[in-house]
Amino acid sequence: MQLLIDDLENRKYNELVPLKCERCGKEFWKITKEVRSAMKRNRLNYCSRRCSREGKGKLVSCAFCKKDIYKRPCDIRKSANTYCSLSCAAKNNNKNKKICPKKPIVRACTECGKDFIRGRNEKGLLSRKFKCDPCSIVKEIKYNQGFNDCTKAELFNRRKNWQSARSTIQKWARKILFDNSSDKECIICGYSLHVDACHIRGVADFPGDTLISVINHINNLVPMCKNHHTAYDDGYFSLLNS
Repeated sequence: MQLLIDDLENRKYNELVPLKCERCGKEFWKITKEVRSAMKRNRLNYCSRRCSREGKGKLVSCAFCKKDIYKRPCDIRKSANTYCSLSCAAKNNNKNKKICPKKPIVRACTECGKDFIRGRNEKGLLSRKFKCDPCSIVKEIKYNQGFNDCTKAELFNRRKNWQSARSTIQKWARKILFDNSSDKECIICGYSLHVDACHIRGVADFPGDTLISVINHINNLVPMCKNHHTAYDDGYFSLLNS
């Protein structure tokens, strides 16, 4: 440690002391308390963590990318290979790792009892299917027929609460709109990431004996972003006269 002053003991504990870095020779300042502690432990002073790492460490090369890095002797003794980052360590450790393919999961259909293979999504998670594809298609067709033939009052009486019935209407409105129309942008601003199916004539404006197929008719649906959908429902603008 190279002090630029000699009267260290006469200084206060929080007084700044000028020092010189043992690695790069740059002058910096530390309080007297830290300087005295470093002198008792016989530790060198450095102006930055980089100089401390380079001064105390040893120059080695990364086992994966061959980049020159400084490592402490204690870190070198811990393992045979040294890496410059966690990314290089993971790439080198997984280089010869054998990835076993996931076995298909077979389960019995709850409708017909036949075995079918459960599929996986993009993340590799199992789908939550309890029926085979033919049974699922038949159930969807029957559900669509029963849903389109029921009235608004019957649907709201069948559901547990108002929100459940309203969500069902909105769900099938999106399906009808996006299956029968290629336009998936907001008609007001052109936003296309998150688009809702907006009813031109609101669901609340229809009487209770109106069929759901009439409420969710393609001519009563337009694509609209969430902001303009909320503004339209609150009555800030209208599409009935346009």
